[in-house]
Amino acid sequence: MRREDRLHRNAVCFRPWTSAQRRKLHDAMTLEQLHDLKLWHQRHLRERPVEKHAWDAVLTLWLTGWVGWPAAFLIHVGWAVVLCLPLLFLPGSYVRLRRRLHRAGVLRCDWMAALG
Repeated sequence: MRREDRLHRNAVCFRPWTSAQRRKLHDAMTLEQLHDLKLWHQRHLRERPVEKHAWDAVLTLWLTGWVGWPAAFLIHVGWAVVLCLPLLFLPGSYVRLRRRLHRAGVLRCDWMAALG
């Protein structure tokens, strides 16, 4: 096999983003939305303590991912990197899951209004 053929076969092909990928990027949570959720949970702590504790657990795991993955990467602990990277997407995934369950009528989610 010629060298040029091997290089072409191993080349990385950069494709433009699809509309679904752009939509997911647009749907990512902003810091303002995170702050709005924090305020909602603080205001409704007495009525909905489980909601607040669940959200605090999500944010704690998210922060663990942000702190853990660079450290795991630097000390070459591959399994920890694999565990920490998904945690970076936990708040947005949690909100999407709750939104889906709310729309399906499985779970009531009063703090959806705080997101706008």
